Amino acid sequence: MAAYSATCAFCGLQLKLVEAAHIVPVAAESSTDETVNGVALCSLHHKAYDQNLLSFDDVFRIEISDAAVSELRKLNLVGGLASFQRSVKSAIILPADKRDYPAKPYIMERRRVCGWRP
Repeated sequence: MAAYSATCAFCGLQLKLVEAAHIVPVAAESSTDETVNGVALCSLHHKAYDQNLLSFDDVFRIEISDAAVSELRKLNLVGGLASFQRSVKSAIILPADKRDYPAKPYIMERRRVCGWRP
């Protein structure tokens, strides 16, 4: 959290609504508690990240899953989608210290483990 100044890497929100999120999920054997396997996210974006609605790639661009949005459309659960899409930046807000940047191997491992579908 200190590496990100308690700021959501996806939207910039603070307000004591930010929490630490693992890049490679805790349940995965390859997960660690290193700062480079973490990102600070507000509770909304953390939930969206955990549900594979949002992700970021190895050059830190934020992506919204078209596949997940399509599934939500089928369920008629897209209320607020446009606002949600506008709430995220085009790339994550990175820590001040490059040593704390998300590690690319962890980013790629998460996408594999979680079955990311853009």
